Amino acid sequence: HHGYKLLLNEQIQIFINDKTIEELKKQYYRSSNEFRILYEDENIILVDKKQGVLCHEDENGKSQTLISSVHDYIVNTVSNIQYLPELCNRIDRNTGGIVIIAKNPVSKKILDEKIKDHEIQKYYLCVVEGIFDKKNGRIENQIFKDSVKKISYIVEKKEKKTRTAITEYRVLACNKNISLLECKLITGRMHQIRAQLANMGHSIIGDLKYGNKILNKTYGEKKQLLYSYKLEFNFTTDAGKLNYLK
Repeated sequence: HHGYKLLLNEQIQIFINDKTIEELKKQYYRSSNEFRILYEDENIILVDKKQGVLCHEDENGKSQTLISSVHDYIVNTVSNIQYLPELCNRIDRNTGGIVIIAKNPVSKKILDEKIKDHEIQKYYLCVVEGIFDKKNGRIENQIFKDSVKKISYIVEKKEKKTRTAITEYRVLACNKNISLLECKLITGRMHQIRAQLANMGHSIIGDLKYGNKILNKTYGEKKQLLYSYKLEFNFTTDAGKLNYLK
């Protein structure tokens, strides 16, 4: 009935045949090759994001993103969706690894809080140029984020628009002029690990923005060898319904 206004509690039934549903599924559901699930329960999903995949839409909003793939996955596996999952952290497009996704509003709130209060520790692996004298250390700098150019600069002294960036690192292995590091984020600034290591003369192999062009070419790497590989749910205060993750 064109132009008919619905009243409260009225029901509409629409019949869609199975063939149409299958067609719609094909149209909307791309295979989840942007990520694989590492862990899932009723509150959270931890996914391993592939390098080259955006977490969220950028200004162009065209490409398939991690979150849209996760939404596709949820739409196709959950019968009654109450809430579309949300990212709790992001990693750069060309960085791979673990992204935390909340499946309900309460979990989102708790996880955001725990990340902010450093009660979820994030560890990265990276391959960098050069050999370190000290097998472990703490890098602390002032960092300035240029949101327009999407680049972070390491600055000598504290200024109005700079923020403190802190990373702890451990050298796991080295070979010739290359080292494998484990980095633990103490703060989470944009491109923090990439900018700090490059500033030290230990840029990440494959990093096209902060890296060493010659080395990147030598090793044929077009994406930074940086991977978010480990999380610790190290709650020191109550995490409500997520206490079991500790």
